[in-house]
Amino acid sequence: MLGISSIALPSLATLTPSERLRVWSDEFDRGSRQIPTTMVASSALLLGAAYYAQDGFGPVGANRRLILVSAAASALTVIPYTLVVMIPNIKWLKKALFALDAGQETDAAVRKWDLQHRLRIFAGAAAYALAMLELVSC
Repeated sequence: MLGISSIALPSLATLTPSERLRVWSDEFDRGSRQIPTTMVASSALLLGAAYYAQDGFGPVGANRRLILVSAAASALTVIPYTLVVMIPNIKWLKKALFALDAGQETDAAVRKWDLQHRLRIFAGAAAYALAMLELVSC
């Protein structure tokens, strides 16, 4: 889930802009085939678990459905966030890749994507944390 962002691979900072663009493209292509399906499937499973959840004891147990629905919603936010916020930069980077243009502007766009990706990671991590909270607390 962490992908190739600088969180997972700090050595990206040592690559040249053209190398960083190629690594970004390979990782993006791989992730774009897997992540949407994974997020939709995990959200569907979380919503199914919320539907069948029965209230338990304590603050978590009394809010099981809310926690599971929140986890599903957090996982699903990855898709619209990507489409609305990230796609314009991604399209620009893909054009730069095909034009073999890897200058400073392209490098700045890769770094921008990295920051946007970090925010997207947060949504998936929040979904995981909520689901684990519900699982281990009830």
